[in-house]
Amino acid sequence: MIRLQTLAGNRQVNALLQRETATAVRELLPIPYEWWSEDEVKGVQKELRRLRLYSKGLDGDFGRFTDLGLVEAFGGDSWRSMEYDAVLAALKAAKRPVGKGHDLRYAELFKDGVLDISLGMGYLEEINPETKRPYLLDLLDELGAAFKAKGYEEDLEKAARIMKEAGRPLGESVFGRFFVKENALTYRPPAGEARPIHVVIRLIANPSGTEGAKASEAFIEGMTQGDVAYYSGHGRYGSGPDFDPNFAKFTLFNENGTVKFETERYEKLEEVLAGEHPRRTAWQQFVWRLENKKIAVELRNAGNLRFAAKNAHPGEFGGKLIYWAMEQTKTGPITGEGGRLAKEATAHPERKYRVLVFDGCRTSDYEKHIRSTGGFDTVSTDLIQTTRTVGFYAEAEAFTGFVDGIIKQYSAEDVIAGMNSMMRKYETKGRSAHEAKPFAGSGLSDNPGR
Repeated sequence: MIRLQTLAGNRQVNALLQRETATAVRELLPIPYEWWSEDEVKGVQKELRRLRLYSKGLDGDFGRFTDLGLVEAFGGDSWRSMEYDAVLAALKAAKRPVGKGHDLRYAELFKDGVLDISLGMGYLEEINPETKRPYLLDLLDELGAAFKAKGYEEDLEKAARIMKEAGRPLGESVFGRFFVKENALTYRPPAGEARPIHVVIRLIANPSGTEGAKASEAFIEGMTQGDVAYYSGHGRYGSGPDFDPNFAKFTLFNENGTVKFETERYEKLEEVLAGEHPRRTAWQQFVWRLENKKIAVELRNAGNLRFAAKNAHPGEFGGKLIYWAMEQTKTGPITGEGGRLAKEATAHPERKYRVLVFDGCRTSDYEKHIRSTGGFDTVSTDLIQTTRTVGFYAEAEAFTGFVDGIIKQYSAEDVIAGMNSMMRKYETKGRSAHEAKPFAGSGLSDNPGR
């Protein structure tokens, strides 16, 4: 070695040692793709572009998007242990997907053999207020019957077994109703082997109005640990999903301390307050009553998932009221870099991709807050959201239409089109005055193309 240093110099000796060390490491830790040359990577990228699974340049740099493309091509991580020639041959033999649009990242959704979908149903206090049976119970029955008709069975133990076998145990405390269909679909990745996929659907709701905290916790779990989290319910003026009744009760008092008026509906409260003083708005009158102890507000915010720090609709009484309520209960945002969603997503790095759907009024307000959260960028998360005020009664149809589109592995655009079709047919029991399609996608442009 000393003689070699004398003849060739330190730099050449170091280079030789690095090559010898690299060879030894390669033999001990055989990870073939880590050793692909620049030209070999270019060859892979060329085939991935042909398959529309990679849209970047042929730069020979094995980066994030080359990795993502290979996962989609092989339907998982099997390629990681394959030699280069076998990977390239499989890619060349693969056929390009037909159709138009962009796929969801189905390989990431199906790679562990299970597709799990959490449906969170926000509290809908204004439907059937005159009856003792909450609308959410009707909705749960409707969804249960719909999935049983499609071959699903309600079985918590089977759902727990399937999830455990996939390496994602449900845990000791579970909330919701679980519907399972084994071998619900066959997944055929372009360059990988076909395989059956089980589907587990979790229905999360708080029909009693007393379990908002449990429902919100379950939905956070779906957002951060699951494949798909779908929320259907009020957007609460763009503040976020809500699994509780908006407010428990408002009580207005007369000057002598007697009760003047009671209501559970903030819309009715606004109407009464607006007529109380000729020179004050409803909100100014609300603040005056607070300051003078002429109003009592019973809050229920345990089920609020606050996405937005600031009120996006400050000109509206309801918007001011919901943000005031969350400040009273110190309900802070769960989005943003330091928020709970980012922390829990970071704690589950195995979930590299998720789909989030928000069916409610102005849920497009959520997007900027979600995108500002670690683990929820456009590559890691696809969003489907509503861009206008939506009516009721299409909740079950929109959700089952979405699930059907995923099961059939439609393009993202076709999944959304199916949901819009269901909304047009069933929204407000077919009496919708809206013409605009409510659902739109976000983050799809970097997905695999067809």
